[in-house]
Amino acid sequence: MDIEKYLKAIQGSLNSPSPAETIRRKVIHRVKKDYERSLDVDTFYLWKKGQTTDVSLRLNTYNKKYSTVVGDNQEFTGIIDTPIQAGDVIYNPTEGEYYIVINADQVDYIYIKGLLYKCNNTLRWQDDNGVVWDYPVHSINTTQYNSGVYQGKYEEHVTSQHKITITSDENTNALRIDKRF
Repeated sequence: MDIEKYLKAIQGSLNSPSPAETIRRKVIHRVKKDYERSLDVDTFYLWKKGQTTDVSLRLNTYNKKYSTVVGDNQEFTGIIDTPIQAGDVIYNPTEGEYYIVINADQVDYIYIKGLLYKCNNTLRWQDDNGVVWDYPVHSINTTQYNSGVYQGKYEEHVTSQHKITITSDENTNALRIDKRF
């Protein structure tokens, strides 16, 4: 068998521009298959504007810890094409808990890694149109932070003694710090 023809055939079937990219795509395909079989991988669902969606995310969570500064948090790893980004809220049906994604960064051609804060409260408010919204939030007692929006992904609303981290969208962007919840 001519190995060069074999590699070109694979390269063509993967719509790959180069032999190196062909090898990379084959490895990613193999890793994805093995990743899905792992017992450490849980299914999460993306949450958007008041409801859990049917978009499933397969994440390996680890390094779960609690601190008095940030509360419950954990790290995660996912396959590179996992549709997750900072500011997303995700739901773990096994644990019945919501998490806000603080960061999600590509670490190589195969994986992304990130940090999750456990949502420990729900923020409910009525907008100017009379619609009542419920959003999962990460809430902690603090005196060291300022309010702000981080890269348009999530927001932090802070009073003198409290910090609320919430996903950033058109509903939460309209919130004012003096709004009564």
